Amino acid sequence: MDPEAYYKDTGSEYILRRGYNHMIDDSDYTPSTHFIPFDVYQNRFQQIYNSLTSFQGEDLYRELSNLLDLDYIIAKDPVLYSYYLEAISALFQELSREDIAR
Repeated sequence: MDPEAYYKDTGSEYILRRGYNHMIDDSDYTPSTHFIPFDVYQNRFQQIYNSLTSFQGEDLYRELSNLLDLDYIIAKDPVLYSYYLEAISALFQELSREDIAR
């Protein structure tokens, strides 16, 4: 499923498109009944991104588990989990390319 369609179908509050240089390229925010402020989403994105360069292996999983509900994602929502894995893989590839370029 397309992330945009998933966002709309599930009534999610926030969706973002990651841009170059570890920045948010585009985002859409629609508060719902469990209202999480927009800046919390943006800060969480930066924390996740920063953890990718600061942690590895089990430490990375533990750090991401503090930022995301990985148990829910893994157990309850295989579509979201597959998108999560694809996004993490893309981030690692981008970070690796940046290291090679230095």
